[in-house]
Amino acid sequence: MEVGERRARLARRHHLLPAARTADPVEAARTMVGPHGTDPGTVFLSAWARASGVTPAGIESVLYDDRALIRILGMRPSSR
Repeated sequence: MEVGERRARLARRHHLLPAARTADPVEAARTMVGPHGTDPGTVFLSAWARASGVTPAGIESVLYDDRALIRILGMRPSSR
């Protein structure tokens, strides 16, 4: 498989192509297991990149009111 084909498939699967975007940030996270981010604002940027028409208030609602998404802090193990 060519590198370009692999990147296109991942961009589609991760909802990063305009035609592959979803209307729901919860659905975008569910199909990817969950977006990665170390900065507190990254969850908002990740949802905005993958779901059409989302707003910061909408993302806060699914995080804090509906609790359909959760934010966790995770770290990768050392490569030693």
